[in-house]
Amino acid sequence: MKTLLRLLKSFWFLVPILWLISLAVCWFFAPRISWLQGYTLEAMAIISAFYLLLIVLRQYRRIRTEHNLENLVQIEVDRSLKSTGEFRDQQVLRDRLKHAIAMLRTDRSAGGGGSSALYDLPWYLVIGMSAAGKTSLLTRSGLSASIASSANDTESGTQHCDSYFSPEAVMIDTAGRYLRDDQSASEFAAFLRMLKKQRSKAAVNGLVLVVSLPELLAASSAERNEMGARLVTRIEEYTDCLDANPPIYLMLTKTDQLPGFNQAFDGMDLNERQQPLGMTFGLNEINTESLRTVLDRKLANLQAHVSRHVDAQIIALGADANSALLNFPNYFAELSTILEQFLQHFARSNVNGTQLLLRGLYFTSALQTDKQLTPVYEDELSESFVLRPAKPYGAVEEEEEEEEHRKISDRSYFITDTFRRVIFPDRDLTLYQSRHGRDRSIGPIVIAAA
Repeated sequence: MKTLLRLLKSFWFLVPILWLISLAVCWFFAPRISWLQGYTLEAMAIISAFYLLLIVLRQYRRIRTEHNLENLVQIEVDRSLKSTGEFRDQQVLRDRLKHAIAMLRTDRSAGGGGSSALYDLPWYLVIGMSAAGKTSLLTRSGLSASIASSANDTESGTQHCDSYFSPEAVMIDTAGRYLRDDQSASEFAAFLRMLKKQRSKAAVNGLVLVVSLPELLAASSAERNEMGARLVTRIEEYTDCLDANPPIYLMLTKTDQLPGFNQAFDGMDLNERQQPLGMTFGLNEINTESLRTVLDRKLANLQAHVSRHVDAQIIALGADANSALLNFPNYFAELSTILEQFLQHFARSNVNGTQLLLRGLYFTSALQTDKQLTPVYEDELSESFVLRPAKPYGAVEEEEEEEEHRKISDRSYFITDTFRRVIFPDRDLTLYQSRHGRDRSIGPIVIAAA
């Protein structure tokens, strides 16, 4: 349905329809107007020339914008190389970037192909603190995305911005320091302003906020509050630069560290592992109801879904089912307090009286290791979840740097369809949500003309 509506509002649907209507009106009414009598064909030619000029000007603008977007991505790639001193890789990376964009422009499988693919496709910012799992989430998303980054970036973590090009979207993987460091955040804000100039319709179609679930659970109450407040403050700075209020999709990564996860989901086939595991909020749901009420209801539904799956697994495994599997659904039942404390910052209005658009919360796992949380048996949830004493939030660490743990599986869980069935269909939501919280009722007309 959303695809059909997007087609009906598209330039290439509306302009031919308006052109035909204009010609029909001219054909029937021109002979009835005294000063147009005998000039019907000439009037129709002028109308056709007007629409042709409109198409030519639009295509010129889009080609120019496409070229500017490509240069903008190239600038970020070059900046990343200069910061690491890998000058010998620069030409190789430029060639790889050109190849990735060329492949994108020839791939029409999702409607994003063509000379203006970078302009037509939705763009998403993937943000999160260091070692949250942003790069793993994207590289194992199953979206057939080509990456424009140096080999050093993929090994040691994102240093600036890595660009992922897929037939469905362009995704910008950002460095964790853009959230942590004020100077780095200022540099990234400048990038967003340049992006806004080139993609005036909707510079960014959504924010994918990646948070490590074990880090969130291991943090103290004060650290969780600091984490939520800092993320919201930085996101508000970025949305100000974009002059938009894009939807935010919270991805809780490393869910495999919950005891019982591997036994619960090990038997899933590829299609089942791609399905979303989480909750999507209505546009005004958190406003009309309290955050705690919404979370309790959504988590109860999620727990019921997980419990049904676990019950089937217990029957299938028989005597091989362990206590971790039996208690696995309890985690989702007990997460409400921690998530409410973290998410309350997103539900608060800013100084302008508006609030961020939190669209959903989803649990994911890009790969599985032998690292596990403590089983839930104690009364104090914050103690029972702890892996180790949490580091002070915001402590400087290398991107994606973690302790060595043995990888036991490299399957990805609950990522692919979260993008394809939840995030990407919302691509036009930013167009209807102004920075000041008002619905843009004239959105369809604006979309068609852009």
